[in-house]
Amino acid sequence: MKTTKLYTLVALLLMAMMAYGQTYDSIAHHSAGWYDIDLRNMMQLRDGNILANIQLFEINENGAYLGDYGNRLLKIDPNGAVLIDSVFVEDDDLNYYLMERNPFGEDNVYAKVVRNLEECRSDLRISFFDDDLTFHPEKEVWVPLSDTVFPALCDSYFLDDHGDIILNFPLTKRKELHYYRIGLDGTVKDHAVLPKESSPINFYTSGGHRFGTFNESPTEYCYWGTNTSDLKTIYIHVFDSLLNLKETITPDGAPENIYFKCGMKERVLDWDANTFLVATRFQNEINFADNGVRITRYDKNNLTSINTCYFRTYPQIINGVVSLGCAFPIGLAKAGDGDMYFAYCTQDPAGVSNGTPVGQVSVVKMDADFNIVWQRFCLELEGYSRVGSELVALEDGGVAVGGVVMGAPPELFFLVFDDEGWSVSESGITPRPYSYWPNPVQNELHLQYSPDVTPTSIELYDLQGRLLHIQCNGMESIDVEGLPSGTYTMRVIMEDGKTFVEKILKH
Repeated sequence: MKTTKLYTLVALLLMAMMAYGQTYDSIAHHSAGWYDIDLRNMMQLRDGNILANIQLFEINENGAYLGDYGNRLLKIDPNGAVLIDSVFVEDDDLNYYLMERNPFGEDNVYAKVVRNLEECRSDLRISFFDDDLTFHPEKEVWVPLSDTVFPALCDSYFLDDHGDIILNFPLTKRKELHYYRIGLDGTVKDHAVLPKESSPINFYTSGGHRFGTFNESPTEYCYWGTNTSDLKTIYIHVFDSLLNLKETITPDGAPENIYFKCGMKERVLDWDANTFLVATRFQNEINFADNGVRITRYDKNNLTSINTCYFRTYPQIINGVVSLGCAFPIGLAKAGDGDMYFAYCTQDPAGVSNGTPVGQVSVVKMDADFNIVWQRFCLELEGYSRVGSELVALEDGGVAVGGVVMGAPPELFFLVFDDEGWSVSESGITPRPYSYWPNPVQNELHLQYSPDVTPTSIELYDLQGRLLHIQCNGMESIDVEGLPSGTYTMRVIMEDGKTFVEKILKH
């Protein structure tokens, strides 16, 4: 492993954070040069703190990509989102990392497929670090994988229940998909090769979260994706514990007029002995404005869908007659009480007429039958990165979601919710139990509430603090057509007394 160093970038960043009391929302984007950022993955350390892996990309003053700069590990106290420690890892090789606790010790695993240019080959580099972010190079191992150098963004891996790294990466020139099971000591236990012509899955859709557990007993793994010529079908390769390909399954397709769209953040999650979950985007092929994300439970035996929960894109961004709103999954995980956590972001990737994107992150807790326990909405005018976000279910209950707010420069956000769905962090983003749109508004403002809250009144004030309107019934919409153009304050008051304040722009 290259030397782990604290660079000037980190020193400047830490000084800036100290000036702001070291709360996480103050970690905007401070650097000595021009950089873009992504949050690649997160984990919970044994001491209860959250570790976030931030990848830095060097860009010029016009935003053009120049190269990969390195990774920053941020150790964050979830109570108040306070930054505890930070370390910079020199790395000029863009890719995904595996970051998990070491089941055989008190340290943690930090592994990645790297391009070994000196030997002209691809290696798996397995590193180890403590909860205090101290790396131990004497324990590091390098595992040769192939005698050719792989392209960037081509690997997907996880640590299975036996403490082995299960890895996939394609060799594009040879048109081969390679699968490995590797021990943390560097022992290659199993290796399988699947020729590209034997797989209907798109060759370049392997980055991120494409590999996972399909069955715990007996142990089975799965690698999955879609084909560009068939957006209604999901293909799942099922492997036994020795990485022998057992079968390629196709759960029943999308409903009529619906596409299932897959990128890098979609999930296949082994739920129990009989079912698995799939989270992807969806879009109506007739009405493009009808889109969002969905979770479907499938029967493992007959591969039919048991139930589906759709989360539609709000707010919808309209530019002329074109709807630009879209949504992307962030994460899906089991909660300790048998429920599940799901997070997704919505965004306007093209920007509205004034060039300002918009979007929100929504975090949801659902029971095993997809009934929503609570849902929280976090609106940002700049919008959220669909790639640079992650979700982690916390051991003591609750969930953490972190990621990147788009903008110039981009900024990091970090949200922690307890099991009741209320924020325990000091983020600059205000989580609310409702979504509202459009904003700016011309005639009617719409609100969508989480099922665990009951609104009692909505109040509108002008900038001088004068009450203009109060509404105690039919609070799913507010008629503002008669108000003059300008900025207003909206107060949404819940039955339990919680009050939320929003700025509303009337056109």
